[in-house]
Amino acid sequence: AMKRASSSSTLSSADSTLDKFYSQSVKPLVQSFVEGQNGSVIFFGPSQSGKTYSLHGKAGRERGVVPRAVEDVLTIVKNTYD
Repeated sequence: AMKRASSSSTLSSADSTLDKFYSQSVKPLVQSFVEGQNGSVIFFGPSQSGKTYSLHGKAGRERGVVPRAVEDVLTIVKNTYD
């Protein structure tokens, strides 16, 4: 039987940060992915609503989901093999 790692539906409001969104909604999926589970994050909405910004962001604390996920995967793999 297939085990579901997590299931969530999160709406991100204008006052929530990418950091909060990532840590609550995406980071658990990244951990499950490294452990061999499938997962997906879907961004949808009208044009100019911030989907690309949420994915890529800017440098530093404003980095988006993709750079955060890559950073976490590399950290997890490094810590696993150290």
